[in-house]
Amino acid sequence: MKAILTEIVEHLKNGDYKNEEHVRVAIVLRILQALGWDIWNPRECYPEFPPNPKEEKRWVDVALFKPTTPDVPAVFIEVKMVGKLVQTKLDDAENQLEEYNRRNQAEITVLTDGQFWRFYLSSAPGKFRQRCFIESDISKAAIDEIEQIFRTFLSRDRLISNNAKKEAERLLERSNEEKIMDKAYSQALNDVVRGIPSFDLVVCLRNRCAEYNVDIDEKRVKEFLLKKNSHTGNPLPPPLIVSAGKRMRLSLTYSGINAIGVIGSDGKKITVSAGALAGTATDNFMKKGKGYAELRKKLEAEGILIPTELSKGRSGFKLTRDYEFDSLAVAGSVLAGFFIWAQKDWKEVQ
Repeated sequence: MKAILTEIVEHLKNGDYKNEEHVRVAIVLRILQALGWDIWNPRECYPEFPPNPKEEKRWVDVALFKPTTPDVPAVFIEVKMVGKLVQTKLDDAENQLEEYNRRNQAEITVLTDGQFWRFYLSSAPGKFRQRCFIESDISKAAIDEIEQIFRTFLSRDRLISNNAKKEAERLLERSNEEKIMDKAYSQALNDVVRGIPSFDLVVCLRNRCAEYNVDIDEKRVKEFLLKKNSHTGNPLPPPLIVSAGKRMRLSLTYSGINAIGVIGSDGKKITVSAGALAGTATDNFMKKGKGYAELRKKLEAEGILIPTELSKGRSGFKLTRDYEFDSLAVAGSVLAGFFIWAQKDWKEVQ
């Protein structure tokens, strides 16, 4: 199988496949034969299959049938000329696939131009694009990865045993979870900044996903965050672990702001030492900060925060006496004058 895939990829890179029939015969059928299908048996491998005999102008390029369910298609494969999936709108091709499955539904539907491969769970709800559970550009992916995809979802034995469909269902569920996490990610970041309900991004993201009626376990959330941060190049900072009964000295240094504080015995409240330098509160913070903004006004009104000059001649404020704040998020944001990420910006003083 590896040798076949290596040769196909080489032909793709050389531009040897000139038309749709080249793709169907020299790529698709060749791969299917290597995966155990009898491509010469029309009861098993049916080219130009009519999903709805009444519609004479619509044929599936290749339909696969399991001997255990000979009247029900296992796989529909729609073939395009190399490069056509890039040149044309994907929506048109997926609408075509949806039509194929309307009256004669296959377990798995595949769309390919030989280079790009998209796999769909035909029975899943929603628009056809939302049913895609895996995709691959075989000209760029590792040969081992390509082989695994084909063996998992197009192997004759795995389709007969229903393991291909089960794995497709599992992957689609994971894909849908990732979409929910991606949607909730920015909301969770805002929650972390405020420490509501936690300074831990994993906890906040799980909490936001629950609002979409999706319960995602901690391990999956951590996998998602590692993947997301590897793509953005912004590594996730390790959580600042604060234990009740343990006194910790923490520092906050941020664009001229400088503060030292000690965590209380409850592991939540922090007493910031007199002399801490604070920033000028932003208009957005004072409008949307609610309780944070009220505390900032109170500290300034009572002379606990007084005007001073920060580095580089910028105006700011100074804390005139030790002050106990309810949490790291409250202390950091009130002193900065804008919302900070407490988990990232407060550091333990060694």
